[in-house]
Amino acid sequence: MIPNKWRDICKIKLTIACFDSSMEESVISMIRNDAPTCLTCDVRPGDVWNFHDFRRFMQDQPGNRSYAMTVQCFNGGNVTLQWPLRAIGLNYISVSNCLLVNYTEDYFDKDINQLPDTLAYYSITDCIMYIDVIHFLNVTRNVNHVTKAAKCGPEKYLNVAINRNISYQFKTIPDYFIEKLSDNLTIHAARNYHREVLVSPITCNYTKLLIIDQSKSKSLGSKHDSILLQNSKYPVLRILNLSDSMLNVLPERLDDWRLYFPRIKHLDLTYNSIKEFQTVLDYGIESEDPSIGLIDLRFNAITTVTRDELTRLQHHRYVKIDIRNNPFNCDCAMADFVEYFQVTTAEEKFGISGQYKYLLHLRCESPPSLKGRIIVDLTMDELACNKTELSDVRFYPVVLLAILTGILAIYLLLTIKQQVEMVVLLFKRLKRLCLCRPRHHHEQSSESNEIGLATS
Repeated sequence: MIPNKWRDICKIKLTIACFDSSMEESVISMIRNDAPTCLTCDVRPGDVWNFHDFRRFMQDQPGNRSYAMTVQCFNGGNVTLQWPLRAIGLNYISVSNCLLVNYTEDYFDKDINQLPDTLAYYSITDCIMYIDVIHFLNVTRNVNHVTKAAKCGPEKYLNVAINRNISYQFKTIPDYFIEKLSDNLTIHAARNYHREVLVSPITCNYTKLLIIDQSKSKSLGSKHDSILLQNSKYPVLRILNLSDSMLNVLPERLDDWRLYFPRIKHLDLTYNSIKEFQTVLDYGIESEDPSIGLIDLRFNAITTVTRDELTRLQHHRYVKIDIRNNPFNCDCAMADFVEYFQVTTAEEKFGISGQYKYLLHLRCESPPSLKGRIIVDLTMDELACNKTELSDVRFYPVVLLAILTGILAIYLLLTIKQQVEMVVLLFKRLKRLCLCRPRHHHEQSSESNEIGLATS
């Protein structure tokens, strides 16, 4: 059965035709077991494909039919696809190479909350979202009215969520709207939108979600991890893919390993521009997941490994950070790395589980004279690092700190001693004043002056 408006662009095929090439084996097995009706749609320019047509079609169908849907666009074809992709009986949907129109149209439709949440897998890849700026501004100003269905999206049965290589195109704005819009497009609008999202009372609990893929994104933003985790729980998430997403720092909440994703096994941050990893802390618990997970930082912009970063690695038990295939610059800044492995004998230098032995095989990328050399085999001379000067450079801060500490200690001792003497003297004078008989006026004045001098 196919919606009438789709008969020229969609066909019912064998279930295997709805298998996405990027599907995990577990998802393929799940689809095979469910045996849904497979609907494939090839959309070309001029074709009309609207998700609402399928939703209305399924509401009129008797029984409990299950559908898997694959939509592929050609030569700039576009589809009207409304988030949160909710329709009775829709369990799997894959959309690729399309221009997506009216994506936010259902954000305020409360009736969507009443539809069964049945989606177990969705994939939106290589698509462009066509944004109506005026409608989008209305969304930003009324975030607190966005429905739970739109805020959480598929939730109850969702296993895999893929938004890969998504870009945005904005609808042309009429000239008479530009001046009106310029008053709203301020930094305050962006700040207020982010604030409203963070304080939203809506909670999402993805109890079956195993994989999130948001790779090849050009618009994640610096607060992406905060929004991803805001009022949301991912108790069984295994894979989070943020590769090739223009990240230049390790996201703040993602460097706390297994704190927010207690069973995560693979955080893919490859092909970004991240330069350091020293903030990663291991919050893994054996009772939740005893395995060693992976933070994959290969093909980033790490040029130097500091002593602080090496020291932190010693304490990792349930995580391994992979920094291979980075452009290591073998100059004097790498002296700590070389000395650490040449001098340190403790087995913990490779991590509690020995997961960092691969560091012994890291190779230089620059300078050209050292390219391809194993870093730990280099000498201080090859690093263009004078050992005496290096020792002096390291010694000076220690000496300076010792001098400052000594001065501070002497100052505190002298100050405390003076304060004690002052208090003792003051109480002695007060005691004498209380015990002695009344004196002449000039004697009392002398005594008062004596106390005043002692206090000063």
